[in-house]
Amino acid sequence: MTDREFRDQDARRNADEARNQRTREALALRETIAVAKLKGDLACKGQKPTPEQIKAAKAAVTKAWMAEQERAQFAKLNEALRRNRGK
Repeated sequence: MTDREFRDQDARRNADEARNQRTREALALRETIAVAKLKGDLACKGQKPTPEQIKAAKAAVTKAWMAEQERAQFAKLNEALRRNRGK
């Protein structure tokens, strides 16, 4: 492997890791917001959330996020197919 190929591979790996880190941070932020909303909703009723409720709120956010990512991926694939059909 040449020096240039090594640098290119390293740059791609770094970009992938940075993208993954941003994804993890965005998902963690969404989970935090969902838990805060749950706590706020229950606080209005004078209650506190159970660990199961917190876990369920985080799971729902993760599931919705994954569905959103899947829809985005299908949209990209459909757009690519549309472009290729026109050629």
